[in-house]
Amino acid sequence: MGFFPKTGAAVTGEYPLVVDLIAGQNTDVGDIRVWDDGKFLYVEYTTVEPWCFTETHLAVSPDLAGIPQQNGNPIPGQFPYSDKHDCASSFTYTVPLIQDACELYIAAHAAINSGETAWGSGPGFPGANWATYFLYTPTPCNNTPTPTTTNTATPSLTQTSTQTSTATKTPTVTFTPTPTGTLTNTPTATNTPACQPAVVIADFSNFAAGESVEGMGKVVPNLNINAKGTAVKIATGSLPLLYIAPNGSGIRNGALMAGGGFGDDITSRAEEAHRYTFTFAAGTSVNNFSVHMLDFGDLNPTLNTSHYVNMTAYNSGGGVVSVQELKYASPAERNPRGSDLYGDLWFSGDAASASPGQPGNWIWNVSGNGIVKVVLSFGAGFDANIGFDGLTFAVECPVCVSTPQIADFSNFAAGESVEGMGKVVPNLNINAKGTAVKIATGSLPLLYIAPNGSGIRNGALMAGGGFGDDITSRAEEAHRYTFTFAAGTSVNNFSVHMLDFGDLNPTLNTSHYVNMTAYNSGGGVVSVQELKYASPAERNPRGSDLYGDLWFSGDAASASPGQPGNWIWNVSGNGIVKVVLSFGAGFDPNIALDLLQITYQCP
Repeated sequence: MGFFPKTGAAVTGEYPLVVDLIAGQNTDVGDIRVWDDGKFLYVEYTTVEPWCFTETHLAVSPDLAGIPQQNGNPIPGQFPYSDKHDCASSFTYTVPLIQDACELYIAAHAAINSGETAWGSGPGFPGANWATYFLYTPTPCNNTPTPTTTNTATPSLTQTSTQTSTATKTPTVTFTPTPTGTLTNTPTATNTPACQPAVVIADFSNFAAGESVEGMGKVVPNLNINAKGTAVKIATGSLPLLYIAPNGSGIRNGALMAGGGFGDDITSRAEEAHRYTFTFAAGTSVNNFSVHMLDFGDLNPTLNTSHYVNMTAYNSGGGVVSVQELKYASPAERNPRGSDLYGDLWFSGDAASASPGQPGNWIWNVSGNGIVKVVLSFGAGFDANIGFDGLTFAVECPVCVSTPQIADFSNFAAGESVEGMGKVVPNLNINAKGTAVKIATGSLPLLYIAPNGSGIRNGALMAGGGFGDDITSRAEEAHRYTFTFAAGTSVNNFSVHMLDFGDLNPTLNTSHYVNMTAYNSGGGVVSVQELKYASPAERNPRGSDLYGDLWFSGDAASASPGQPGNWIWNVSGNGIVKVVLSFGAGFDPNIALDLLQITYQCP
């Protein structure tokens, strides 16, 4: 006979409540882990070989009566959260935490590949079958954190998981330029940390109501939101108006989270079916994606009697990883007051009145390995007046790619900004003193002329172009570029080609100094490279102590590799999260950069 404590308390995902997942009344096939962060409840299903899931169903309620039952027997098919799986071994539901409830009843059901049904172990329901539930106390209700609690039902199988970490030593290389432009390597051994998967929660509080939230990395790193029209920030009480909740109250976009959410005002006003596509940056995949939909169901502009929406997750090969569906029937009315599954849609389709799991208060959740795209598609019987919040996803540990990633500027128009996380290459943000923009040979903006005296704009750039800071150049000020990487991302090599430095000396300095410095997450210096030389105090110096006549050695088209006009910046070492290119005394403002390369660090 297993022992079932009355409740389980969790502090974070590191200390979850753990209960056995029992199939056929007496076979331990895995675990259910539960934790919360004060806003969301996370319920993770896992199995051990040779078992896996084909379906999962979840119900959470502040009382036992809130779990769908008939004659005391639970009905998994009516549980508010459910999904089908292709023999999955792990799946996590993300559920809005029921506020002001210090005891949650959780019924976690699964269909196993053996054909048996399985339940998260605990006390039995009052009916005749053997179905079980368990209790959980949310973090806000606990004054004293407690460690992991494991509920063991029947000791037919004991599963022990041991993780072994192996530290790999990788050389840190410091580059010191000599007068000939060659590089000297000094290796230092350091340890590379292991990847830690993380749950990412989108924060819309920094956006103004009506502002677009589309664009790679705009809301959170590595995520792009794309609506049929345009996805914009929405907030309770503000325009744009997507819906009224509670119905009849006049409150714009009621029941949204405090920081707001998002919606597609264009498609809503046109009373068309929505479609949202969520994609992740190249090299990034997730194993769980969740978003909260509000106010679906109380408007039926096409007067359909059947209603259907689905969320589908895809892998990099275009294969379907997971599908979740919402479907029900209603009268052919613009504002339907009934339905076959959810009662009066005036309430169950309203953002403020609907209970969790009803259309007006619905959690979309798909899960599985290797998700790179999620599509939320609205079919027959759509409601155009809806909003979203509570967007979360769990980033998978990346497969290490040790080959350099080369920035491609060919898809940008000359003069277009290349700043922004992930805009040029995944996980990289370029930030100039002014604004970093695409430049191309023969096009405006003009950063320099090369060869000198030829009249050719931005000569000798790569075919796809490069980038520069036109604002700082025209002001004849010293440049400063900062390259940063997305949270959780580090590199061990960073390189960029500088063109046309040295043939202009607007401050008439005799000493010239530029450096590139790489930093780790603690702010420590990983590697430094310097360029320094002396010249006459002339605006267009024709001599120097190291590089000869700067009319040629400082020109993008005439300089040899390793001369200032044709210079490779390169820093290397473990754990680089920021690189700064800083121009000091004797700067040349009329320069450009291309051939940007990054080698992401293996976890």
